[in-house]
Amino acid sequence: MVMLAQYQKKPINLSNKWNKSTNFTGIPVIDLSYPDDAKNLMVKACQDYGFFKVINHGVPLRLATELENETMRFFNMSQSEKDKYCSPSPFGYGTNTIGPNGDVGWVEYLLFASNNITTNSKTFS
Repeated sequence: MVMLAQYQKKPINLSNKWNKSTNFTGIPVIDLSYPDDAKNLMVKACQDYGFFKVINHGVPLRLATELENETMRFFNMSQSEKDKYCSPSPFGYGTNTIGPNGDVGWVEYLLFASNNITTNSKTFS
């Protein structure tokens, strides 16, 4: 999950970077009930947009809502608190500048493993 940073390292002006002839048609939606199509659509969505929405994933709404709430709690912590938890190696919390020269903005992210193997025993409350 990627969240917008609470602050930016410097102001962003996208007026010269945005191609006004490009029409945004919405977030790509990947339907996992069609796995053969989904894998190719995921790659295309990542290449074209960098993100996508997944439907028919089988994760109960209650669990997805709980994960979203915990994620928001985490990202609302101070930077020093977030830095204490886990560095991305490869999963965990991290930050990075974005853009060809780090000049477009700043992003913070939290990467999760998709298996049952514990990669980090740290928790927050």
